[in-house]
Amino acid sequence: MKANYGKILVKAIFVLVLPILSTISVVYCLREYGDSQIESYFPWILAICVVILTYVNAIFYLALMSKTKILPTITGQFMPIVGLGIAFDQDSSYDGGYKWIVILPFYSIEFKRKAVDSL
Repeated sequence: MKANYGKILVKAIFVLVLPILSTISVVYCLREYGDSQIESYFPWILAICVVILTYVNAIFYLALMSKTKILPTITGQFMPIVGLGIAFDQDSSYDGGYKWIVILPFYSIEFKRKAVDSL
């Protein structure tokens, strides 16, 4: 059970966090240490290559861990109902998972998540 949480954490780090952090840090360095302090272009080429490799790594982990879901399944549908509400349902028909239901006027949004054991 804990191994699946570990898979979700690894996928979130390598697919979401690292590409965003590498891009932000390189853009910050390019803006902070502009053209006036560059002695050679090698560090900038190296930094851009690191960002590109980080995105290639993210694509690799996204393809390799395709069955590991980070986000829940989101569905929406029109309903002839007027109301506001949030509901939690432990849905046994959805592989022992759970779902949150948000009811808005004339629309219902469901956030379904499978049980961690079945990821």
